[in-house]
Amino acid sequence: MSTSLYPGDLKHLRGNVELLRARTNALKRAETLDPRLMKYGLGIASSLPDDFKSGYLGGEARYDASASGSVAILPWGEAMKDSEISNVAGLRLAVSDTYGRNYHFASMFGNFGGGRVVRGEDGGQGEVVLRAEYEESAADVVFIWAPRGARIQITEESKGGAPFAGRTLAIFAEEDAHIEISSIKNFSNATISFANAFVHILRGASVSFTDISLGSRFGKSDVSCFLIEEGARALVSGVSLAANQAHDIFHTMSHMADGTRSEIRMRGIAGSQGKIIYRGDIDIRKGVSRSRGEQEGKFLHAGINAEIDAIPSLDIGSGASISSHSLSISHLSEKDFFYPGIRGMPPFESQAMLFEGFLSQGAGNDSLKGMLREKLQSAIYHAGRE
Repeated sequence: MSTSLYPGDLKHLRGNVELLRARTNALKRAETLDPRLMKYGLGIASSLPDDFKSGYLGGEARYDASASGSVAILPWGEAMKDSEISNVAGLRLAVSDTYGRNYHFASMFGNFGGGRVVRGEDGGQGEVVLRAEYEESAADVVFIWAPRGARIQITEESKGGAPFAGRTLAIFAEEDAHIEISSIKNFSNATISFANAFVHILRGASVSFTDISLGSRFGKSDVSCFLIEEGARALVSGVSLAANQAHDIFHTMSHMADGTRSEIRMRGIAGSQGKIIYRGDIDIRKGVSRSRGEQEGKFLHAGINAEIDAIPSLDIGSGASISSHSLSISHLSEKDFFYPGIRGMPPFESQAMLFEGFLSQGAGNDSLKGMLREKLQSAIYHAGRE
């Protein structure tokens, strides 16, 4: 197991010891979990491909990163030599146990080979582009820290054709900070990918997270937001495009303080042999008041053999808060093509336009919409014609 412990430099010890302890606990947890199955409290399960092998760890992704404004990007080893960063990152990673949800989350966190740290400045503004290519099987960690009053905009893309790609993404927004992040999984059909993201949000801070799954043979993506202090806000927007892939997605909001707000917005298309398993969960803890959680998801069958399971969950422990959910699964019908048809648009182009408009509602910005358009042209368009 690789570690980030530097015993010769005591001022860095606390955070690194906490991180090492968390990684050790993750490996112990992995020993108790079935590598073949992802299970949730409601009995939802999704099996991996039969020929999947778990000996995938040891490498590190190849990064291409740029930053502007009041924000820095540091290699993991270099960042852990900074006592302030190592303490914050180590302690935040240590208090989260989302890696315990399945064997692969626990194993990739316990064995990660490196990663990156994105750090803002108090009251500063910055923009980051972080691209990681998995040329060989690897697991890594990206830690994003927005100190008090910071504003950080991040585009994070993972791609490549490695047999396995594992990513633990940890986000920490201090008081009155704001993080806007677009996380894009754009792997080839040869890759099995697991992405476990958790977000800690303090008083008056907000995080807007766009979770986009475009590729992978099998892709597992979890985003867990913890609204820890009063006034924390979170928005998760999701997009799943599963032409011939299987996507297993879980978005959850945990309201732990009064006056918190959360939204989940999901769009998904399954075409041809595509499969989507989606679960959204809002958890408002006992005694929490004046909080609101909303979730809404829309999914579209675009192939004869497409499979979609969408399950909302509300766990509300307080009558002084409000929550709601709405999930739907639909098919295209002849009437959807009527108006494009009378304007001379062929059925194939009409379908492409409808798919693009449907998914773009969850994409957020023009750059992401352009990426969706390109992916649709090479994948779902063909699937929809079968």
